[in-house]
Amino acid sequence: MDSTSWLHSRDIPEGKPFVLFYFSPYCPYCRAETKKIVEDMEMLKDIHLYFVSSFPLAAVKSYYTEFKLKKYPNITFCLDSANYVMEYFEVPGFPFLAIYGKDKKLNKTFLGKMYSSQLKKVAEE
Repeated sequence: MDSTSWLHSRDIPEGKPFVLFYFSPYCPYCRAETKKIVEDMEMLKDIHLYFVSSFPLAAVKSYYTEFKLKKYPNITFCLDSANYVMEYFEVPGFPFLAIYGKDKKLNKTFLGKMYSSQLKKVAEE
């Protein structure tokens, strides 16, 4: 969120599942998904969540603040300023989730609502 740090996929450690959650700060479905993730954080605490957006930094920061996501050490916010993630996955809409296992291999991708229990199950496959 400092707008100067960079994150590369090689910087993501092995040994812990993670999720790329591609979102729009204006999308009502993304907002509902984020609210549910926060509510279910105890269940998801062992999964690192990378919230990724290509929207303006001010809108992304506002979303981060609104949902009080700073207090969750397993959430990292990323600005996809070059639309790399969107182009790589050919993201057709929001919310889009790419779920990786602890071996850093992609397990599945989803478009739309996903229950936290499903997310956890796929991440642990």
